[in-house]
Amino acid sequence: MTWTNVFVETLKEWGEAIPEGTITSEDLAIYLGMTLGTGTGLDDPEGSIENLKDRIDYLVNEQSIVEQFLIESLLKFTSDYLESLNNNRGFRIISEENMIKTFEKNESEIPKAVKKTFEKAKSVEDYYKCEVVISQWEKIVANNFSRIKRTELVRKDMQSSMDRHDRFMDSLSEEDKDKTIGELRDKLKG
Repeated sequence: MTWTNVFVETLKEWGEAIPEGTITSEDLAIYLGMTLGTGTGLDDPEGSIENLKDRIDYLVNEQSIVEQFLIESLLKFTSDYLESLNNNRGFRIISEENMIKTFEKNESEIPKAVKKTFEKAKSVEDYYKCEVVISQWEKIVANNFSRIKRTELVRKDMQSSMDRHDRFMDSLSEEDKDKTIGELRDKLKG
């Protein structure tokens, strides 16, 4: 299994472990995909995890970003984002309360979505659900990316790199095998 495949399986497993009425794995995949330069993905939420995987594969295979670096960055970024759901709750409540006051001051009808979001942000149940979301993420990441599993992924990366090196060396003529990288580069340019 690759770093990317383990990350995708982690997203799916987490999506099944969290309570309803919270952020979904598809929502999270859309958000992560947008941070990696995909479109919004809002038109295909069911395909968002596969779209995210495709974007990661593109960045690794076509843009030469080291897969381990990218996935470990996504793990950290995701953890920080999920924690922000509760860490920024007070700011969200104040902002939404001010928005409601503005509607009231202007004697305008308060949109149902604003009321619903405000009430949800104030609820202890929503706070608890967000804590479960974070806790499940941490638990699944700790299992799927444990020290031993990371070591195994690194070992596979090294083996793959060695295999690519061997194929490259086999493709060279006997004369080229004795050349330095600089000499090979110059020969390819010339």
